[in-house]
Amino acid sequence: MKFISHILSELLSEFLFLRNGSCPVCGKVLFAGNDFLCPECAGRKPFNSGPVCDSCGRALTDAEKRTCQHCRQAKIKFDSGFCLFHYQAESKAMITALKFKNRPALGTYLGEEMAKELKALPWISQVDLIIPIPIHPERRKERGYNQSEKIADGILSGLGQKCSFSSVNKNLYRSHNNPHQIGQSLKKRQENMLGVFDLHDPAAVFDMNILLVDDVMTTGATLFEAAATLKEAGAGKIFVAVVAGLDDH
Repeated sequence: MKFISHILSELLSEFLFLRNGSCPVCGKVLFAGNDFLCPECAGRKPFNSGPVCDSCGRALTDAEKRTCQHCRQAKIKFDSGFCLFHYQAESKAMITALKFKNRPALGTYLGEEMAKELKALPWISQVDLIIPIPIHPERRKERGYNQSEKIADGILSGLGQKCSFSSVNKNLYRSHNNPHQIGQSLKKRQENMLGVFDLHDPAAVFDMNILLVDDVMTTGATLFEAAATLKEAGAGKIFVAVVAGLDDH
């Protein structure tokens, strides 16, 4: 009986609970198809539309401003950026599933969705390297993967011939296991991120235009610190792409 039960479980896993598993927003089981959201939740995708920040790509609530408050205050400026979604209930659920519910394939899917939009942006052809925001080895050991790498893999796959880079670059690494940023003030986030990144080979990014990839951008402290590390090594332009960005207020 145990053998038969095992076989049935394997068959269910292979033919019913595919790599997309269940909808990360509502939990409905996805029995077939390649989408990672059920039809109802897919229809409520909070796409980032309307005016966006020239620098980071997050949504602007004041259409008369060209950049968000965080980019205006930052020492390092991004050359341009892209956010697929507003950071709202649906996108939060997707990111939570990706980071904390062992859904690495969801990251690849989200990266492929981002690539559909990135293809149309004029600056994508300038990118020489795609670098995901790294997580500390201890956190990677706990999670089993870096969610930003999975997103970057999806972007690379989705861009195809539109990009000049052939692999995801892992030169950037996190030297300090800083605390989670969730719930932290802007000042505390900035303090937490100071000096946490380094490069295995600084010379490899010299004069290179880089696309930094992350799951979410709230204050942007993580991305700004990563950009600063790359700029100190002589990197050229810095572009950013995230799944979701908190709207500027």
